[in-house]
Amino acid sequence: MFISMLNMVNHPITSLSSWFYYFMCPCAPLVLMIFYCLGQWNDIYDFSFLIKVTYYVLILLFYFSMTTYRVASDSEDYIAFADIYYPMCLLPLVLLQTKPQRSIIPILAILTGVIVSGKRGGLVVVALVSFIYFFVGEGRRKRSQIIMIALFFGIVAVSTYLIDFIDANYGLHSIDRMMNTVEDGGSGRVWRWNKTLSAIGMSNIWEILFGHGFGAIYGLIGGRAHNDFIEVFYNYGLIAVILYIIFYVRLIFLNIRQYRKKYPRAKYLTCSIIVALVMAMVSFFIVEPTYLLSSMFVMGLILGDWKKYENNGYKITS
Repeated sequence: MFISMLNMVNHPITSLSSWFYYFMCPCAPLVLMIFYCLGQWNDIYDFSFLIKVTYYVLILLFYFSMTTYRVASDSEDYIAFADIYYPMCLLPLVLLQTKPQRSIIPILAILTGVIVSGKRGGLVVVALVSFIYFFVGEGRRKRSQIIMIALFFGIVAVSTYLIDFIDANYGLHSIDRMMNTVEDGGSGRVWRWNKTLSAIGMSNIWEILFGHGFGAIYGLIGGRAHNDFIEVFYNYGLIAVILYIIFYVRLIFLNIRQYRKKYPRAKYLTCSIIVALVMAMVSFFIVEPTYLLSSMFVMGLILGDWKKYENNGYKITS
């Protein structure tokens, strides 16, 4: 709502498009609140079928979009597709509703898509989420630990083969992109960050506090900053970026409280926070209502379930 008001001050309404973006600003917190309520009223497993179907359909749609582009363009030129982020943000919730012995299926499904898309940030997310899923848990028995470790290293082995196979047969240059991260500055991200930070440093006091206005980043660097914190600071100012940071700080402290209270599903919120933070630091997340909404859906359900657990102390078996 704060950003919506800033938009009206810094960017007067000139078209229907302006109205659309003003109303989309609070879209993510509204999604979070709706599923927070649903998480309190229902068990998370009530949504199991819907979530799993949505997850795999989104992965299939990603392959369809990428294949369609390559055919339509009649080109073998490489292009990174961000559509894979939609199902990737749902991964923590899918893992919550999947038996450990079958968890390799959704992980490999998203891992393959991330490799094909060439999204280096996505690889970091899948690796961190998999590690937390397999190695963080309350009171796991020895046999379960062995199964988890075996599955984790199985995924590492299969992913290594997948990267090599895809690179060799489809020329998607996944390994080259990862190896050239330093040389290409993260596909120009370092240049974008430096230029935006320099512009913030040269801003007047009003611009530092309240930003340069909606979409101002495009006039500066011709696109997104690929870092939420920097872009929110430039567009909406110091007050807005402090509010954004507080959102993550409160989530992290709440997650710590979940572990202290022995909430069995705490690690899935940890995974969702990691997804959000990595996306916020290397892509655009809060600044557009796209795959952000997938994460708000996941966080809303888990937070609603946690509230029910904290208030009523109901037993959770998994």
